[in-house]
Order: sequence, then structure tokens, then C-alpha cells
Amino acid sequence: MKAPKQSWRIDKHIPVAIIAAFVVQAVIYTGVAAWAVSKIDSRIAALEQFRFDLIATTKIRESRVQSLERDYPVIREKIESINRTTDRIEKKLDKISFNMGMHAASNPSELFFAMSLDELSEVTV
Repeated sequence: MKAPKQSWRIDKHIPVAIIAAFVVQAVIYTGVAAWAVSKIDSRIAALEQFRFDLIATTKIRESRVQSLERDYPVIREKIESINRTTDRIEKKLDKISFNMGMHAASNPSELFFAMSLDELSEVTV
């Protein structure tokens, strides 16, 4: 004959302290698991924020680079214009210093008045 099936039950042989220890252990494990999940969630949120900030910074830098690329020909032309102007000024200064040196050799007391009005008009840039 088959023995009758017994269902689960709390027996007087299991101390209450063991049941309380299982409950406390379950609560502690649940708390630790919730804490670990919240830490992971906060780290993921920080990484997502970093990614969004990086994307925004990258877009700003891309727009600056595009602006520089667009303005490069204009900037280059301005620099070349400045170089041409500087070259013209240097040539005129060389001419002035040569004329002043020639005049100073003949009349040192009038060194600063060595140029004629025509020479002064050529000095303007």
C-alpha cells in the first residue's frame, strides 16, 4: 500500500530562530541586490550623461571646424594682403634709409629733413 501524500507544513521540530534567520537573510540579500542594482543604474546614468555631453561637444567642434574651413580662403587672402603690404613698406623704408644716408653723408645736421615732399608722399601705404 501506498503511504498517503504529505503536504508541506511547519513542524514543531523546526525552531523559530531558524525561520527568523531565513527571513532576515532573505531581507538582507534583497536589500543588497537592490543596492547593487541602484549603483549600476547610477553608473549607467553617469555614462549616458557623459555620452550626451561628448556628443554635444563634438557637434560644437565640428561646427567650428566647418566654419574655419569655410573661412580659410578669406583668411589666407588677408594674410597674403598683409604680407604684400609689409613688403611694400619694407621697400619704401629701404629707399628712405638710403636717401637719408646719402643726405646725412653730405649734411649731417639736417638728417631728419633729408626727404623732399615727393619722397614723403611715397611713404604712405
